[in-house]
Amino acid sequence: SAGMAMLPMNELRTLCEKSGFQRVRTYIQSGNVLLDSQLSEDALAKELEGALQR
Repeated sequence: SAGMAMLPMNELRTLCEKSGFQRVRTYIQSGNVLLDSQLSEDALAKELEGALQR
């Protein structure tokens, strides 16, 4: 998307791990992340959005 900074996949994976998610893995360079979490879908989205904005 225009105006959005690119985040390397290893940094995205580290960001997710530091946010407390388990078994974090990324898929190619697409920005897709697979992870384990006990959070609801909405809570997970809010947590990831907050982490990306920090």
